[in-house]
This record gives sequence, C-alpha cells and structure tokens, in this order.
Amino acid sequence: PKNENNFHAVQAFRKYLSTEDEPPIKEVIASGAVPMLIKVLAADGNPALQYEASWALTNLASASERELGILLGHDLVGEFMKLLNSSHDELKEQALWGLGNIAGENPDCRDMLLQRGMVGCLLKILNEKVKLSILRIVAWCFSNLSRGKPEPPLNQVSVFIPYIARLLQVDDTEVLTDSCWALSYISDMGNEANQELLNNGCAEPLIKLLTHEDYHIQVPALRACGNIITGLDKHTQTMLNFGVLSQLSHLIGGKKKNLKKEALWTLSNIAAGTATQVTMLLQNRDILLNLRGCCKHPDVDVSREAVWTFSNIFSGAQIEQIDRL
Repeated sequence: PKNENNFHAVQAFRKYLSTEDEPPIKEVIASGAVPMLIKVLAADGNPALQYEASWALTNLASASERELGILLGHDLVGEFMKLLNSSHDELKEQALWGLGNIAGENPDCRDMLLQRGMVGCLLKILNEKVKLSILRIVAWCFSNLSRGKPEPPLNQVSVFIPYIARLLQVDDTEVLTDSCWALSYISDMGNEANQELLNNGCAEPLIKLLTHEDYHIQVPALRACGNIITGLDKHTQTMLNFGVLSQLSHLIGGKKKNLKKEALWTLSNIAAGTATQVTMLLQNRDILLNLRGCCKHPDVDVSREAVWTFSNIFSGAQIEQIDRL
C-alpha cells in the first residue's frame, strides 16, 4: 500500500540520520528528500508518519548553518510550530526538540524564532497539564532563547521569566539545570533584566539551589546569583535579605574549586557594596573563617579571590570593624 511504502521510506531516512558516526546529512539533503519530508510533516491524519518525518528533520536541523538554511527555506519552523498544537505528545515533543535545536544554532535563528512567536507557543504548552518530558524540553528551549551575543531583546525574554520561576519549583534535575542556565543568561543582560528576575520571585529559589546536591544545578544558579549581586546596590541587598551569605559560605567552604572561586568573586562584590552590606558580611563568622582558609588555598585563583574579598572589606569597613577583623 502507498501509505505503508511512505512510512517505510520516511523511517529509513530517519534511521540513516540517527546513526551516531557522521550521519549522511548532506547526502539526504542532496537527494531532494527535504521537500518530501516537509510535505509529510504537514499532512495530518497519520501521526506515526509525521513523527518519523519530524525526527528525521530534527536530526537534519542539527547540521551546519548551510544545511539548516535549506530547511528554513522550506518553512520548517512554521511546520514545527503547527505540531506544537498536536494532541499527540510524541509529535509535540519532537517538534520542540527541532525548534530548540534551531534556537540554539546562532543568535539570528534565536531572534527569528522569537519574532515568529515561539515564546507564545511555549507558554500555551505550560498553561496545559503536560508531562515531565515536555517540561524538560521547554526549559531547554527557554535556555536557548535566552543565550548568545548579541543578547535577545529583553521585552521578548521577560515574558517567560514568570514561567521559569515556576519551573524552579519542579523537582527534576534537567528542568532545574536548564531553568538556571536560562536565568544566568538573562541575569547577564543588565540591571533592568535583573529587576525583572527579582520582581518575579526568582531570588529565593535560586539562592536555595546554591547548595543543591547536583553540581550541574549549582553552577548556573551561582552564575545567576553572582550576576544579580554585581548590579545595583538594591539588588545586592535583596539577595542578602534572602540569605545568600550562608549559602555562599557553604560554597567557599566546600571542595569544588570552580564553585569556590565563583562564590568568592560574588562575595568580593558584596564586600564592595554599601556599609550595611559590609556589616552583614562581617557579622557572618562562618564566612570570615572560610575566607581565611581560602587565603591559604594552594590554587592561586582561589587564594587571589579570597584576598581580593578581604581587600574590599578593608576598603569599606569602619575603623572599629577593621580592628575586630
């Protein structure tokens, strides 16, 4: 039967493109298969066939910019976006993977997806009851839509900050990791972006995640916290009010060198803050003891950051505070 032959042909392309070692992407595109796969993708009524086509096209979309340009010329983005409305979760997931790959390719692709309304599609999905596997891909898409230089327009990104704040409550490593990376990219976009993060309640969950058991969550959470703290004094104060000092003390007293170094950098920025902020730092005995230990750390990158933090403290402290120190 014709439909069965179509299925096996599309499935064969998908299998060719799913090989781990050098999938034949250029050969498949040169064969003229792309228009056929796009046509199959757009044909409702056979979700199994659409799924095979979307999987094959997602693999093709992970190729070079030149090959991706050919796919985009056939409006692959439009067809993937239509599939986000599918009642079949497998189709929806595969379309999300494809769009996420395109968003992560380069800033031009990212901005094109933002302009074509991908954010609205993602928010619509999150407003429904969805599986954990879909939440994971959506969080990854948010991360790719926030990443890259030049930065995306803040007005496009700020729309999904409240949704990322909700994702920080999901007890899943993948969701938390990609959500924290998204916030780390947004927090690097300046004071206005950081105000949006604070307004949407991102500070407290980010601070709690600094001592998460998974290192891959700690890294982006610390990056986001550090970026916020390096901004305006009022942003630093908000982070202090939510208890960031005790979490940073834990990190500089830990064994992970990268976390220790970045936490020290964050503390040095607090030490360069207002008199109130320096006082809060000096009142935390655990931090001071861990700072002293870091000054003797064998890695010069760590010891340098610790000494720099003390230097900033001495610059901003009162005479009586310096005597006590």
